[in-house]
Amino acid sequence: MVSLSTIILAAGKGTRMASRRPKVLHRIAGEPMLHYPLRVAMRLQSKKIVVVLGYGHKQVEDEVVSKVKNSKNIQCVEQKPQLGTAHAVRQATPFLKHFLGDILILYGDVPMVRVETVRTLLSLHRQEGNAMTLLSTTVQNPTGYGRLIRLQDGSLMGIVEERDLKPDQKKIGEIYSGIMVAKASYLFSRISHIKKNKIKKEYYLTDLIAMALEEGEGVGVFHWGDSREVQGINSLKELAEAGHWMQQRMKEEWMMKGVTFIDGASTQLESGVQLSSDVVIGPQVSLRGKTRIGSGTIIDQGSVIVDSVLGRDVSIQPYCVIEESRIASRAHIGPFAHLRPLSVVEAEVHIGNFVELKKTRIRKKAKANHLSYLGDAVIGERSNIGAGTITCNYDGQKKHRTILGPDVFVGSDTQFVAPVTIGRQAYIGAGSTITKNVPAGSLALSRVDQKVIRGWIRRQRS
Repeated sequence: MVSLSTIILAAGKGTRMASRRPKVLHRIAGEPMLHYPLRVAMRLQSKKIVVVLGYGHKQVEDEVVSKVKNSKNIQCVEQKPQLGTAHAVRQATPFLKHFLGDILILYGDVPMVRVETVRTLLSLHRQEGNAMTLLSTTVQNPTGYGRLIRLQDGSLMGIVEERDLKPDQKKIGEIYSGIMVAKASYLFSRISHIKKNKIKKEYYLTDLIAMALEEGEGVGVFHWGDSREVQGINSLKELAEAGHWMQQRMKEEWMMKGVTFIDGASTQLESGVQLSSDVVIGPQVSLRGKTRIGSGTIIDQGSVIVDSVLGRDVSIQPYCVIEESRIASRAHIGPFAHLRPLSVVEAEVHIGNFVELKKTRIRKKAKANHLSYLGDAVIGERSNIGAGTITCNYDGQKKHRTILGPDVFVGSDTQFVAPVTIGRQAYIGAGSTITKNVPAGSLALSRVDQKVIRGWIRRQRS
């Protein structure tokens, strides 16, 4: 089988983005644009991946490339100065000059292309034995693009730039996407022969195509019908449009796997999210990062879940915020609950409205149903946390832990001044401030005795 290496052209500044960030760092579905062609290249098992960077190259390398898993076969190179696409490809030559397979050329600002589409391109290229094969598409408004001119038999005659088109050729809607695959031997033997464009003073890959046609080499074309997939992103408007389509595409894929979206138009998914069959997603839900949702879980309106793992048959009531937490099967969360990072909710736990957890483990079947803050704590199995309970975990310098054993009952309006440990089956009276450990099976109270002054109102009003 012919081996593959990939060159990703990602040097553009993106002036029309009106942003200081390099263009390829702008995000679609939670990930920088550059992640998507990188992922395609890796899924195709590219032997080497060379990313050609320009504006903000160090920032791009630090934020994207260095964070890719198994990135040992990824090499970054700076294009300086930036003198066109052919010049960019030439920067990759030192890293690939001994490579004998096929070279795939992708773009850092074309994030929507699917790996299946590129596989089909590669298959056609190899079946036909071409020196290179181009990926083309048809657009409704091709103004500004070069057009593919074909012979009567459908083979490629050439690519004509907009300014050189004859009147009848301007009606042609087929354009070259920029994506191609070429034999490494042909690409690197000819790339240095491309001459500088007289008008723009740059070197263009389209001239390599013209060179191959003049030499009688096989130049194939794979036409792809959905132009959105190969659209370049050059403005924030185009970024938003691509993001909208990416959302639609991801939701359709998940619906085919048994996920229900009550109002898909208002739901936001990031590309790293993993869902399961029989998950139900309510309106205005946002699922972000590496969140994983187990089968049968229902997430109701307005909830935001970030980098968290939810088990099977979990119920998330409206307007919860869950960050970097783990929730086991059949737990019930919310409404209006906030689980901050490193919280763990075990099976069949109830976390109710306006309860906040931070770095806390709630053990199986425990309940905290109302208006509580539990931070740096462990709540034992089947324990009940009354409304208004607070773990006072910070002394102004350090955080301290509160530990409750199994079957503890905590009355309303209780404060635990950490560090403190409460034994199993202890009972904490309402309104208590607990500053010392409580042995198992004990009752702890700290409130003052109630005082009743009879006739006080009458005397005050007389």
